Amino acid sequence: MLLNGKEINHLILGGETFDKSFTAGKKARVNGLAYIGDIKKDGTINSNASDGGNYIKQEGDIVTVIARYKDAVAILSSSSFVRGSWISINDIEFIDDGNVGGK
Repeated sequence: MLLNGKEINHLILGGETFDKSFTAGKKARVNGLAYIGDIKKDGTINSNASDGGNYIKQEGDIVTVIARYKDAVAILSSSSFVRGSWISINDIEFIDDGNVGGK
C-alpha cells in the first residue's frame, strides 16, 4: 500500500484496518470441520441452507482467501450452490508457500 508516496504495511482509517500482510489470493487450509455461509454485521457466519442444513468445508480442504471482515474471511467459492463464501478465521491456517504469511 502507498500513502502519500510512501509504502506502509498497516493503516487504520475511520476505524477500518488495512493490513498489507493480509492480501487477496492467500491460500489457507481448513483445520477442522468448518461452516461457511453469509456473514452477519457482527462478523459471525450464517451457514444455514434453505433446507435447514449447513454448508461446510472439510478438514484439510485448501481455500483461497480474498477478503477479511472482523473474525471472518471471504473465500473463493468452489461450488455454484453456496450462497455465501465466508468462513471463520479461527477455522483456517494460512499455508506458507512463499507468497503466504502466517496467521
